[in-house]
Amino acid sequence: MPSCASMPIRGAWLMALVLPLTCTMGGLQAAVATIPMAELPLHARLALIGDSITEQMRYTADIEAYLLACAGRSDVSVFQFGWGGETAATVLNRISRGDLDAFMPTAMTIAYGANDGGFQAWAGWMETMWTGRISGVLNALEARYPGSARATVICSPTLFETNREGANGASVVAANATLAHFRDLDRSMATATGRGFADVRERMRQAGEAARAALGPGYRLGGSDGVHCGPNGHLLIAYELLKAYAVSGSIAAITIDLAGTAHASAGHTVLHAHQGSVTLSSTRYPFCASSDDSTADDRMASILPFVPFAQELNRFIVVVQHLDAQQASITWGSETHSFTRDELASGINLTATFIHTPFDHAFAAVMARITAQQVKERNMIKAAGEATAPVKGWTDADVTARNALEAAVRAAIVPVEHTIIITPIADGTTLTPIVASGSASGTSGTPFSYQITAAHRPTSFSARGLPQGLEIDSTTGRISGIPAVATATTVVLAASNAAGSASGTLTITIMAAPALPVITSAPNASGTLGSPFHYRITASNIPTKYYATGLPAGLHVDAASGAIGGTPTVAGVSTILVSGENAGGNGPALSVVLTIK
Repeated sequence: MPSCASMPIRGAWLMALVLPLTCTMGGLQAAVATIPMAELPLHARLALIGDSITEQMRYTADIEAYLLACAGRSDVSVFQFGWGGETAATVLNRISRGDLDAFMPTAMTIAYGANDGGFQAWAGWMETMWTGRISGVLNALEARYPGSARATVICSPTLFETNREGANGASVVAANATLAHFRDLDRSMATATGRGFADVRERMRQAGEAARAALGPGYRLGGSDGVHCGPNGHLLIAYELLKAYAVSGSIAAITIDLAGTAHASAGHTVLHAHQGSVTLSSTRYPFCASSDDSTADDRMASILPFVPFAQELNRFIVVVQHLDAQQASITWGSETHSFTRDELASGINLTATFIHTPFDHAFAAVMARITAQQVKERNMIKAAGEATAPVKGWTDADVTARNALEAAVRAAIVPVEHTIIITPIADGTTLTPIVASGSASGTSGTPFSYQITAAHRPTSFSARGLPQGLEIDSTTGRISGIPAVATATTVVLAASNAAGSASGTLTITIMAAPALPVITSAPNASGTLGSPFHYRITASNIPTKYYATGLPAGLHVDAASGAIGGTPTVAGVSTILVSGENAGGNGPALSVVLTIK
């Protein structure tokens, strides 16, 4: 299958889109089925289109990494096309001026609603407005790129949460009711027009409720402002989008016969097999949600227990034949876990049990290359600005540089050599736990979480010397809480079962939280209908990102610079909320009264 790295972009503009998906999970009510499924054709050029949630470049990176490194779809080329503050009305400007023509997408997703709803309560006129906007986008894309309809997915709006301070609770309730109506209309239009549909909103609701019941009411999917998801929320978006394209989820199928033979599915080569030890070289990776070793409360790995990601999209199956003992342990990389003979004969999904894998380092390297590629794509998109003609702001050098970064992503997917060791356990034997040592970092005043990794089914855990504000769940081995002060300490970990106990160490570094950004720009702004508008959000304490919600039609915010621009298409007075974010979190929002004359 030829690589799309050999198919350079032929001009100066590309476009991206937003994927949706759907699934079921034991213990949770099933999300609404994708109706209908979309197709991801061979040599697909996939555009991920959306607003600032897409521009965060998180779920878009997850999708690209999964398709290339996990699913083995080297034929697919992905481009993220997120623009902060955009709506399903203003994206028509980019489509009509040909911003996607250089990329010529054959598959695309669209994800809007957050800005279109404007945090307003549902009103009857919104049905006509939303149906008209989405159908307008669908018609414009199909007219410009004939045949792409079958590979287009409509993504429902996400689910909003209150911000960190809980100050916007009433507006969130109203906004979610409106977005629920948008979601229902999305599903109807997808069914009527033959597009794919992904109910990301329902998945976030189900997984969020389950996670809060297990981890505490402070667990968040919507980021510090309740709108822009953390890595956990973005993984749910990526999950639903990939499912909408009917991705199979089979990464590896490895059979180990303890007589000394082994065989593996495509993408995995058996280098050596001797009794219970098998060494393989693999070019298809499992999706490594823990590869970044983050301890943040909203890290990707934190949501995995509450969504069937491993079962449906990340199956790395090992089957063990001719095991004489009732149990055996599997050692894979730095971890060891034990299973029954029946479990091993049926097949163990390693990614559902092993927190860290031998692929973590290689997967992190691929993700870093993808981030570099998508940052370049974002910069190219923003360089066009308010261009009135296609490709303004792009150069051939831009396109060459972007294609080189995409080629670097593919070059980073190198064979990983790893060994699976099967060790029989004598009947009736309970093995002493093995505790993995490690390190973790966090920020004072910010939720911290760390899961102790231990083999051989420990029944209790302990941790001695935890920093102030942290505690351990002795049953699950999860360390969590909000660290009170900056510190660096070594914690002694222990895990026990009927056979005894074992210990390890965890080095915890808590850094001081930077002061939150405080908005310093003017609380009032004005503009003229049909004329270019300019307002810049400014804030103290070195913000790294800016947000603006409730922008009127025609305006958008550049999350990196805080510039609000565009051409307003509706006159009137509106109140928008602006805020800034840095490593300490999202600062308090300021209400700005915006008058369009």
